[in-house]
Amino acid sequence: MITLYTSIGRYRMIGGSNDSSYPVITANGNEHRLDMKELLIWSSLMWNILTFGELRDLYLEKEAELQLSDEQDFERYLKRLVFRGLIVSGSGYTGLDALSDLLNHLYLKPVTCGLASRVSAFFRLLKNQPLRMALSVFKKDRLSHGERNVLKASREYRLSASELIQYLGEGSPGSSSGLNSETRITILTDIANLYLKRLIIFDCL
Repeated sequence: MITLYTSIGRYRMIGGSNDSSYPVITANGNEHRLDMKELLIWSSLMWNILTFGELRDLYLEKEAELQLSDEQDFERYLKRLVFRGLIVSGSGYTGLDALSDLLNHLYLKPVTCGLASRVSAFFRLLKNQPLRMALSVFKKDRLSHGERNVLKASREYRLSASELIQYLGEGSPGSSSGLNSETRITILTDIANLYLKRLIIFDCL
């Protein structure tokens, strides 16, 4: 059995007293404050889809770079974030089945940000991420025809991944006729690629 993880929601910094600020994740219609260890795990999965082992290795790499230490272990933090609904998982006997289970009920939200927003995001990420990861906000990728269609539909409608697959495969939301497996796989892959290219985020509402 394969299990894949990703994070949901949007990251931003909130100003506090005495010129301080703290990270907040907006997801499921609520704002969630995270401590540094929780943020490390959540941000490791932001625009990433990883297995448990891959996530643990990336988390430990970041933890070492930032010279953090804590008595609580990785798995305890991960379970806490899953319980809070900030990290979701999907399982299946193949990677494709796990990806489908992970994404089907998540809603797509296009990312809209200009250069000023990217620069701001870069400096925010630089506070708790390695330089090479912070620089990734400036990376742009070419889109395939299918990826452009998915992005366009996600801007026009508020759909879950499964609803969007049905819409693009049939031509209208709510159509009841079935799709062939090749079409489903192609659109599911387009959705995942857009997420990995940092052009959409996921949420549960």
